[in-house]
Amino acid sequence: MADFKVNHITNKNGKSGTSFVGVTTVSSTGSMRIPSGPTDYRGGYRSRGIFVSGRADPAADGKVLDYVNITTTGDAVFYGESMNASRYGAACASQTRGVFAHGYADPAISNAIEFITISSFGSSSDFGDLSLARNQLGALSNDTRGIFGGGNPQTDVIDFVTIASKGTTAQDFGNLLATTQSPAGCSSPTRGVFGGGEQSPSYITKIQYLTIATLGNTLNFGDLPTNRRLLMSCSSTTRGLFTGGDNNPASSSNVIEYITISTLGDAVDFGDAYAKSQGGAAMSNTVRGIVQAGGQGSSPTYTLTNRISYVTIATTGNAGDFGDLTQARRGLSGFSGSHGGLG
Repeated sequence: MADFKVNHITNKNGKSGTSFVGVTTVSSTGSMRIPSGPTDYRGGYRSRGIFVSGRADPAADGKVLDYVNITTTGDAVFYGESMNASRYGAACASQTRGVFAHGYADPAISNAIEFITISSFGSSSDFGDLSLARNQLGALSNDTRGIFGGGNPQTDVIDFVTIASKGTTAQDFGNLLATTQSPAGCSSPTRGVFGGGEQSPSYITKIQYLTIATLGNTLNFGDLPTNRRLLMSCSSTTRGLFTGGDNNPASSSNVIEYITISTLGDAVDFGDAYAKSQGGAAMSNTVRGIVQAGGQGSSPTYTLTNRISYVTIATTGNAGDFGDLTQARRGLSGFSGSHGGLG
């Protein structure tokens, strides 16, 4: 018999706390991990989602960084600015740091990577460079390594960076199954997945995967039910979601599909996002997924949206209204410090 007593936790009136007596075993079909580290890392800014740049009007790319608290709903709030205006880049993050590749920085595509410390408001700083300048690339990460795949000009290149180490050029990780632009990336702590994209002149359904800790080429995972590019993706530690995108020819989608990241196979229907959109951003805190933020509608108007919609990743169903970005825009990217790749 063992006694576990807690006598230093008090209520608001300062009365004595609770004693747990006679607890000797814990039975569970899963696992239990005792929280560690500063309390700021357990919730708080780790559930902060950041939206990066994008084009807010037909004439100019933007520098705006917005943020939301993924655990609640509400409109995005101004966070700071990127060093350079850009659109159609890609972003990923560790628990503490977000890194993002510019994509297109007017008047040309860029190889620049910037970073922010998620807990700190303000402007971004220089991180390093991609091995190849490109836009419309995909990104994913675990807590150590950030991975950037594909892009325009169409390439099969996969780069990686160590998120904690700035001032470096991204290194070669391997290659995608084929040259691909605008794939969507998500991850568990061990496996990264890229879904959809464009292999000119066709949009594709292909889903491919890699092991984040091991250099090498992607392997075939399965397929999306519909071919599309410029889709959005997020994940828990077990499930990846793919949202919206551009159906060929030039018609935006609101479909949400999901995979079980540890199990190879085709994606299946999850529900619908709040609006049809392509070229927006997505992120998660492993429980809740922001499946769509911003982007643009279908041809011929391609109307920009500021709408944010969300789901509970472990269930299926249609997305609910979360709030609005500070400005409607397309070609933005997003990340959080508590996504599925972080465990």
